[in-house]
Amino acid sequence: MFKVRYIILVLFLCLFSIGVSISFGDCSDKVSWVRVYISYPEEAKYIISEGLDICSGRAGEYIDVLATPEQVEMLSGKGYTIDILMEDIYDSANYDTRGYDGYHNYLELTADLTQLENDYPVICKLYDFGQGWAELGQIWGVKISDNVEQTEDEPRLMVVGVHHAREPMTTEVVLNDCIQLCDNYVKDPDIYNAINELEIWLIPVMNVDGWIYDDVENHRRWWRKNARDNDEDDEHFGYYDGVDLNRNYSYMWGYDDYGSSPYPEDTTYRGPEPNSEPETQIIVGLADDYEFNVALSYHTYGEYILIPWGYIDDYPDGEDYDTFMEIADGMNEVIYDYQGRYYEVGNPYDTVGYPTNGDFDDYMYGEKGVFGLTFELNTWGQGGFYPPDSYIPETTEMHWLVLKWLLNWMVDKYITDINVLYFKGIAYDGGVKLSWDAESTDEDILGFNIYREEVLNKSGEMRHSRLDSFIKVNDGLITGERPYTYVDRDIVEGEEYRYRLEVVTGERGYDRGEVVVDTGRQTPISLEMVYPNPCIDELRIGLMAGEGTEIEMRVYDISGRKVDAGLIESVNEGYNILKMDVGELANGAYMLVIDSDAGKLTSRFCVVR
Repeated sequence: MFKVRYIILVLFLCLFSIGVSISFGDCSDKVSWVRVYISYPEEAKYIISEGLDICSGRAGEYIDVLATPEQVEMLSGKGYTIDILMEDIYDSANYDTRGYDGYHNYLELTADLTQLENDYPVICKLYDFGQGWAELGQIWGVKISDNVEQTEDEPRLMVVGVHHAREPMTTEVVLNDCIQLCDNYVKDPDIYNAINELEIWLIPVMNVDGWIYDDVENHRRWWRKNARDNDEDDEHFGYYDGVDLNRNYSYMWGYDDYGSSPYPEDTTYRGPEPNSEPETQIIVGLADDYEFNVALSYHTYGEYILIPWGYIDDYPDGEDYDTFMEIADGMNEVIYDYQGRYYEVGNPYDTVGYPTNGDFDDYMYGEKGVFGLTFELNTWGQGGFYPPDSYIPETTEMHWLVLKWLLNWMVDKYITDINVLYFKGIAYDGGVKLSWDAESTDEDILGFNIYREEVLNKSGEMRHSRLDSFIKVNDGLITGERPYTYVDRDIVEGEEYRYRLEVVTGERGYDRGEVVVDTGRQTPISLEMVYPNPCIDELRIGLMAGEGTEIEMRVYDISGRKVDAGLIESVNEGYNILKMDVGELANGAYMLVIDSDAGKLTSRFCVVR
């Protein structure tokens, strides 16, 4: 005996406008959104084997699917208890005009990302990664870091939205992360520190063809896959077309036919070969070119945090499992603090209740050694794949707080606590004498590298330094006894040079000091301390100077525009503490420049109120 219950979603799934002619292409046949209740996990494999479109689930309890009337009858005939969540997903009577204008379309997304790069060129760079098979739009990537034009030896985070076309909330989350990172760089000390210490790569829409196709005048086609023309009929979105991008990755690709399908008509079709799709090749290319530490993939729906393994019912071993759980549990505490309930954490078997092979998380961890995790956003009651736009603010805000937690965790986990006590330079006997001292509380300092660039701009305006314009001064690693010194003799007297100090530990090198030296000036001057940083109304500067030194202090904003200047006729010989009133400066990141006959010094600081 079976039971069918009809649940009407009056409020949540409002995808289509009243009075608009609806065109669904090949979606004219009735399809229902169905919840199938199961008694034990192995039943999920049977349901998957029937070729149903899997939406979500809960391990050992139910699986949500899209089903034709014949498939509903088949499931009922097998004795399954069924809830009809929506009688016909293509019936316009199920939808109204409420709540979808707030989602970004392709043109709006492109405009917002372009504007971000224009507004924050120092920390934000927009990448065009190419197109999918249908060439409906560009796949945009965003890199956010302090030296954004350069590839630095820094920990990296990847954040990806829209593997599956019908999951538009993931675009909103990743786009909001991009915006919040840039907007808060000059406002939030934690974000300022994270952007300075990490490289953050974000892709708001990976499956751009499917995403554009799925959204027609704010209507939805429930399309999941990409636009591969599997049957070569010059159509990209027919019955046999598309590849499930989250089954196309090379690690354990095609491990079995439950975690992915070999049949093109199925929604979990894994593609003709591993990494066959232009979209997955972008992710694989990034992972090959850069060493990532953590990677997040956003999906809907179910409120889960997924970790490996997907291809088998097992977990990573030992310390890696502990790290996965440390990340997931930390993010989950943020979620609970925000909404009063946790996401469920586990591998796909223990959460959604079915296997996945060739997926993002398994690839990242199994092939690249990256901690790859997946979020399943929202619940079916909030709208499943298509929550109304009233849910966008709370979903994006919560996951922005989650990302902030993760960034702080990465800084604490991967950045060694190195303290450069001072780094100064003076013109000396036809060269430049550099001196510094440094200590580390985390691990031993193996040595130092020094990099130099010529300062070309003599007009008094700041010249933004680029790491690719620096050349390495020393041949081998600089070692020795504290405090450290090095003389650079490969210079032209009378020119001005900027030096960067790299501290090398067992893991990597860290940029921890910068000084500008004018070789035409012989009296030493050094910047010992700038504090508090961030500051509120007053900045204090610890300055070591020679007798009779005159200085000028200038302040530049993040774009290089001079915003404040104050002349002090002279400072005392020895150590000076100078005070600068920054009460009229807006919240933001600034560069302090101290210029004198003895040399030029620079230091970054941040105003936060």
